Amino acid sequence: LANEEFTSLEKQIILAPNPAQNFISIKNNSNVLLNEALISDASGRIIQTVKLDENDNQIDLKGYSAGLYFMKLHSAEGSVVKRFIVE
Repeated sequence: LANEEFTSLEKQIILAPNPAQNFISIKNNSNVLLNEALISDASGRIIQTVKLDENDNQIDLKGYSAGLYFMKLHSAEGSVVKRFIVE
């Protein structure tokens, strides 16, 4: 992706609620199909891999410790990393 398109994609994908407790939803306002989410903790350890098949997905966070996490969202066009907090 061109840098401008990548930045636009990053702004069009929203994780909510953030901070989260039991679940987090991925709101995709772009027309790019997201196919996978890779969730890692602050040290880079992969916690969960989730296959995505629609533009709005909800991920269960039960069992997650409080702290900072990163979600790498993959699409055919590239990937975007979003940050979220579990309370």
